Amino acid sequence: MEYSPVRQYVSPDKVRSLLPPFFKASYAQHDCTELARNLLDLIEVDAKKRDQPAQYNLTQKWFEGKTVKETICQTCNTKTERSENFVDLSVNFGKENNLEAMIVDSLADEVLNDEDNLFFCDTCDCKVPSAVRAHRVVSSPHYLLVTLNRFYYDKASQSMSKIMTNVDVPLRLEVPSAYKLKSVVIHAGKSAGYGHYYAAGVEQGKWRLFNDFKVSDIASPKPQESMNIDQPQLDFADQ
Repeated sequence: MEYSPVRQYVSPDKVRSLLPPFFKASYAQHDCTELARNLLDLIEVDAKKRDQPAQYNLTQKWFEGKTVKETICQTCNTKTERSENFVDLSVNFGKENNLEAMIVDSLADEVLNDEDNLFFCDTCDCKVPSAVRAHRVVSSPHYLLVTLNRFYYDKASQSMSKIMTNVDVPLRLEVPSAYKLKSVVIHAGKSAGYGHYYAAGVEQGKWRLFNDFKVSDIASPKPQESMNIDQPQLDFADQ
């Protein structure tokens, strides 16, 4: 069923003019997560120029969360903590192709014992053979952005490739706060170098597909079932 509301279109030209130069190439493929991060960064930079920066910093108010990385040296048992702010959670593909499970895996403890990622312990004053790092979300943002890392560098072909695995995206997430899925950005295409982005989102209580100028209803209660072989890349949810 076609949905044809009476509305004016919004030209992206002004927003595009504010982006870094590499975003302005007419036919270049750009990552939607990279675009989102740049836009949120621009909002934060603009807020700092104002008399009351906290009032205008919508990125910090609505999108910013905080994680703590706790690392324990397995040689001397010294514990170190480092906090980091984030505007999106980036998750990798693993054994389970379910978004909530992927988020849990991305926050799971990791053992740092490979030569390429050994931990430098200040107490031991050297890189230690093994350390355990735990990740905790200590402050959840109001709006949660989750990025599925579909694009990766393939050493064999020496080029960027795309993971085509389908992922189950539930309508509710616990990370650790409760979130409701509001929209999904989808990348159509089998290549990391080209393709087409469109979105599915909730409008007036209904899920709809937004594909350039075309807006259509989604019959299924799960928007993912209307995407055919296309895969979600960026998910947006609120508390």
